Amino acid sequence: MTRDAKGSEGTLDPTRRSARRRRGALRALCLMLALVLLGCAGRQPVKQGVSRVNKPIMRRGSALEKDITNFLRAGYLLLEAEARFEETFKDAAGEATKEGRGFGAHMIVVYENLLPEVLAAAAAPVFMAEPPFSSERFDQELRELTPSQFTIFYWSRPDTPLPLGLYFHPTLPIETREQIGDIPAVQVRAVIRGSPASMGYVLNDDVVTHVDGAPVPGDPKALIASLVPKRGNRVTFTVLRDGDSQDKVVALYP
Repeated sequence: MTRDAKGSEGTLDPTRRSARRRRGALRALCLMLALVLLGCAGRQPVKQGVSRVNKPIMRRGSALEKDITNFLRAGYLLLEAEARFEETFKDAAGEATKEGRGFGAHMIVVYENLLPEVLAAAAAPVFMAEPPFSSERFDQELRELTPSQFTIFYWSRPDTPLPLGLYFHPTLPIETREQIGDIPAVQVRAVIRGSPASMGYVLNDDVVTHVDGAPVPGDPKALIASLVPKRGNRVTFTVLRDGDSQDKVVALYP
């Protein structure tokens, strides 16, 4: 260090001492932040799964039918649906948020000007064949719903893994029956993403005709009942897809 950089007694002058202390403090702060970030990165979250709802989502009424299919595929369960008659979205969303948080909704969707014909099309029965999901409450909520200025749907997504992960049509659609004839079968309406069925490459609209080589019952409830003893094992589903018969191996969760 040169003479100019020192004071009369060979020490740093006050200005340089102050700058040096600031640099030291800045390095210490950066080191502290780095340690905090490393600790956060290595820490496991306390609770896995979907966080609770923050703000309701606003959608056009015409999107309802498509939304329902997408939410089912994402593994959501309908908790409740209700009509609200507030004058503004802000008012309806505010009340819906309070109620949704009260019973643990993960997602709240507000539909504006939901037309009766759109609701009727969306209310076509679906059947989820395994707990903790059930379409009975789902169908009841839609049947009892009256379209209004704002219609609220409250959704939850349980953390419990599903043994299979399929929604079935409750009865075989007429056009499918005409194509396949009188053979017993059930048709898939939606496959939950990440479920054993999706990892076994079962697709929407697949027609299931056999399980492990045996003909399936024509009732989805009976089909699922027959799979209960097979949980934790690999099961071969024979499906009709675009006129072709294919075998799909699904590893059922216990």
